Amino acid sequence: MGGGNVGAQVGRSTAGELSLPDLIPGEKIKAEAFMAAASKTLMISQESEQQDDRLGKLPDDVLISVLKHLSLRDAVRSSILSRRWRHIPSVLPDIVLDVESFEPNKDDGFTSTVSDLASSNMALAQAAKSVLGRKSDRPIGHLAVTFYLRKESMAIVRAVDDAMSPAVGGRGVVAAELTILGEKMDFLCNGSDMARNGRRFLSYFNACPGAFAGLTSLHVESVALGLSDIPNVLRTCEKLESPSLLNCDSGHGTVLTLEHPQLTDLQLCSCNTVELRWLPKLAQVACSTWVPSQDDRCPLLFGHVPLLRSVKLSTAAYVTYPVLLLSKLLANCTMLSELCIDFDSHRIWIEPEGPAQLAPLLQNLRIVTLDNIFEECDLTWTLFLLRAAPLLKTLQIKVSSHECTPLPNEMLRTFICEKKNIKWEPSDFKHNHLAVLEIHGFEGGNKFIGYIRRVMEAAVNLEVIILNDELCEHCGFRSTTGYPRTKKERDLIRKQISEGSSSATSRDVQFCEMSLEGRKKIVD
Repeated sequence: MGGGNVGAQVGRSTAGELSLPDLIPGEKIKAEAFMAAASKTLMISQESEQQDDRLGKLPDDVLISVLKHLSLRDAVRSSILSRRWRHIPSVLPDIVLDVESFEPNKDDGFTSTVSDLASSNMALAQAAKSVLGRKSDRPIGHLAVTFYLRKESMAIVRAVDDAMSPAVGGRGVVAAELTILGEKMDFLCNGSDMARNGRRFLSYFNACPGAFAGLTSLHVESVALGLSDIPNVLRTCEKLESPSLLNCDSGHGTVLTLEHPQLTDLQLCSCNTVELRWLPKLAQVACSTWVPSQDDRCPLLFGHVPLLRSVKLSTAAYVTYPVLLLSKLLANCTMLSELCIDFDSHRIWIEPEGPAQLAPLLQNLRIVTLDNIFEECDLTWTLFLLRAAPLLKTLQIKVSSHECTPLPNEMLRTFICEKKNIKWEPSDFKHNHLAVLEIHGFEGGNKFIGYIRRVMEAAVNLEVIILNDELCEHCGFRSTTGYPRTKKERDLIRKQISEGSSSATSRDVQFCEMSLEGRKKIVD
């Protein structure tokens, strides 16, 4: 009897156990090994059937609750655990498809002539078609898709378009967001790149208007659109609430005009002047690293924005940036409750103004944040905002000289203006509503102590002074000098603050250390 016939002589007993019939001595060892392997296979099969039976009994609601805590890839992979779970991709309430998750494996030994961006995009297109193309009577609660602005991305947009249309068999989507990344970094794109990107974006838009009609959030990078294209896109994106534009414009020297009934949150970066002409629901806007205009227009022109409450402004203020007047920049913004200004290069690019110009605009302001004031700069000038905002409750300032990636001296001289100290002395005034003064990057010394005393003199109802150390949230740098680390040093700071105040009311002085996660720990 040959070894190839051993399997034929291994059968099952009536009890369901494997039995080994009489074998000639030369084949017995091989048969025993085969029987052990077959027994193990049977045991695994039985365990798999039992597991499939247990998992298959889970209600869909419980299953969905569990899958919410997994990534999309892991959730889809889990469908192999049970036959009834094969419908998992069609019941997932939230679907996130990010091109970064489909980057090619550099260590698999495979060399491709296709670029990494194209390879990632094509892999994402296949996944989008597979996951979004499944039939289900359950709508997608939240769909988020991130991809590169390339030719092959049309298949991705088509898959999103189909998913949003129950009329053609799609599941339907409650809330959807598209993040369309540029192939190049924004500062590397020239006019030709942006024009090409604009044509490609419009090809998506014209071929799949349904995909854009259902969007609640849209991020676009390095795209130039014609003046007539922008109103058409916004009109079609009728559900859009949160647009984000990076390095987008309507042509060199033009003003990008926005009108939309639903926008609530607007993010702008590296754009030309943007006019917020008619945005009746806009609540907050963030504008960073804007492109200065040749005729000294402000980066933002506010029109009808009756619900606008929060404005955040951040720029590195290179040599071509003019100093701005808040009274001009914030014209028509009379309902602001929060204002955040970030001096990204440490250059102070706003000019202190008197209350006559600012008070009508800041009459409802409650929170002011001033970030990245350079270490050598005097702080007294910041009081012009306190004086012009009679209802201000919280004043936060961050002082820092740290740079994560310092520029070479040649670049500093070419692009960034020299830091200049701001000298501005307010006349005596009293403020009745300021309750919190918070300083990040605090150091012991006359500058900080003197500033705190000035605030205390003006803010007669100040309740708490919070003094934080300096911690860079980007690189983890923490200053090791200047901040009081011992209880003795902290008690001395408290004494210096109280001794210089003419007020009989004591203020609570808190010392805090920040964590990289943004949590604040009171140390004393």
